Amino acid sequence: MFEQRSFQQLFSEFSSRKSPVKNADKIGLNDPFYLDYILNYEGLEIIPDIGLLGYEEVLRENNYLAANYPQLADQVWMIGTSGQGDGWFVECNTNNVLFYDHDLGEYESVLSFRDFSIGFSEFVPAAFMLRELETKLYEEEVEAETVEHVFKQSMTCISSTFMELYPYHYF
Repeated sequence: MFEQRSFQQLFSEFSSRKSPVKNADKIGLNDPFYLDYILNYEGLEIIPDIGLLGYEEVLRENNYLAANYPQLADQVWMIGTSGQGDGWFVECNTNNVLFYDHDLGEYESVLSFRDFSIGFSEFVPAAFMLRELETKLYEEEVEAETVEHVFKQSMTCISSTFMELYPYHYF
């Protein structure tokens, strides 16, 4: 239960693009895991709170960011959204995954983003572990108390602070 799968193992969950993108010049990140994903796979909603954008969506969202928040566009790259209007980003220099709560209003500074201190290659397996948790809680109707300790312990293999930082709560 709650087995951490590698980023490469998770590729089977993604739909390949009909035609891979050949040129990464428009992508504002140099993370090899993210580049592999964005150039070769379609966007994917892993869970309602973590939806990864596909290539065309990523360009549209980041072009909007550059046009409307130029001071921020050099610092962050939008990679996904939540079903609640929040955003998932990567900090361009560190490649750390960031979260932005739309309730904060307009983007003002990278300091208003929540830094998860993990890269894309750890974020995606964490998202799939959350999907497994949601399946247990909502489809299999397992009591939260039954899985909470095991889940949190498993998640610490990815990040000791992920669940403290994660904006949506299960327990």
